[in-house]
Amino acid sequence: GDWNKGTGYSIRWWVGVTFAVPALAVGLWALGYRVPAVLVVPIVVYAVLTLRRRVPAGVTFATLLAFVGLSVLFGVEFLYLKDHLQGGDFKRMNTLFKFYIQAWVLLGLASAVGLVRVWERLPRWRPWVRAVWQTTFAVLVAASLTFLIVGTAARVDDRFPEGLSQRPPFGTLDGMAYMKYGVYTWPTPQHRIELKWDYEAIRWLLDNEPRVVPVAEARLDYYREGGTRVASFTGLPTFMGLHQMGEQRYGWQTGPRQQIAIEFWTTPDINRTLEIIRDIGIRYIYVGQLERQQYPPEAIAKFDRMVAQGWLEVVYKNPGVTIYRVRTVEG
Repeated sequence: GDWNKGTGYSIRWWVGVTFAVPALAVGLWALGYRVPAVLVVPIVVYAVLTLRRRVPAGVTFATLLAFVGLSVLFGVEFLYLKDHLQGGDFKRMNTLFKFYIQAWVLLGLASAVGLVRVWERLPRWRPWVRAVWQTTFAVLVAASLTFLIVGTAARVDDRFPEGLSQRPPFGTLDGMAYMKYGVYTWPTPQHRIELKWDYEAIRWLLDNEPRVVPVAEARLDYYREGGTRVASFTGLPTFMGLHQMGEQRYGWQTGPRQQIAIEFWTTPDINRTLEIIRDIGIRYIYVGQLERQQYPPEAIAKFDRMVAQGWLEVVYKNPGVTIYRVRTVEG
């Protein structure tokens, strides 16, 4: 298209931009800023396209979306939010993936508009050019869909090898289906966590507790350890959330509650445990494979002693999980 259509910029300005932008890209590349170096040219191109006049408003909006999306990608290469990852190799990780989500939405919308306009103009192109473009487009679309077929299957095979007698049903929308057959090891390869016991216990909670009441479960991260699985699948509140609880609030805000959670699971003192139950309003205590591996045996044993004393009652039990319900705890 005619980039200078209605912009009012002189030829001298265009010549300056033509030489300055590639020079800036080369300079950024030489300084080690590879991603900004690649982005600077298309950013300038879309900035110029956005400044055009006497073009449909929809086209201007599409080019503006592309300009903003690329600018976001450019900006996070230099600016990022300091969080708990500061000082490590992943210091920009949270800023990148959160801003990139927005950038891909903007670029996807702009690309959809651009694709329609290109497709409308295909009949004007020479046959061989049109054939090359259509073939390239078809290959790129097919490549973009590959992960849905190959990637998903690979991830399932990684967690549920072909040798297993049972695997989650193909195409299910049940986010808990994997737990029926899933097995992982933590904290060492010698400790197997069979998720089927958690699945059955969590299903019991979903079927038998209609209220929103606090449940005590292990205070563990969920990336590898599988923590907060009860709160995640039931919606019942627990001591504190993970992992964003620590990212989005200061330590002085979350530290006291974290210490209470740790104390609850490590102290063998029944009186102190009752104080925590009363202060937090705990209704259920979930003791599964993770809890038994994470905390001292004498601390876990206190719950059975509390049953004998009448403070708790066992309302559900399977080979891997015991769920205790708190009786009335008066101050």
